[in-house]
Amino acid sequence: MNAILLIGFMGAGKSTVGRQLATDLDLPFVDLDTAIEAEIQMSIADYFATQGEASFRQIESRILQEMVTQEAVVACGGGIILQPQNHQLLKRQPNVVYLQTNPDQLYQRISQDTQNQRPLADEKTAAEVTAILQPRLPLYQEAASLVVVTDDKTPAIIATEIIERLGKL
Repeated sequence: MNAILLIGFMGAGKSTVGRQLATDLDLPFVDLDTAIEAEIQMSIADYFATQGEASFRQIESRILQEMVTQEAVVACGGGIILQPQNHQLLKRQPNVVYLQTNPDQLYQRISQDTQNQRPLADEKTAAEVTAILQPRLPLYQEAASLVVVTDDKTPAIIATEIIERLGKL
């Protein structure tokens, strides 16, 4: 079995749903951002500030390439889709799940989450966050083998839907 790769914008629930999905399927869970932080030995926000986004994206791409061969549930970062090589790699994978969430809910989740640093969205207005989201939407759609709308659903319900729908692919 190939990895189940969860994609979507920040705040879509990739980590929360991923943990639930991994538990339900008895698979390891990997949060790509956490794996990157372990490798760079600092927070992504600090890395962005000192090394820049381009350097971060190179590391992210390399670790994604390693993860696609794992038998695990992998929560990918929201911007992973922006790199052409990542987009193409994801399009070739059989189990890419796009967690689609309406922009208002995304902004609400992002603005209320004080535990996660998001260097591209911190201190941004709803309009600014939506402007970051818009160019990513078609890329998420193109890369996904499955789209799951997450609006007003619990992680358990979303995980069950993913399992049911992946079984039918």
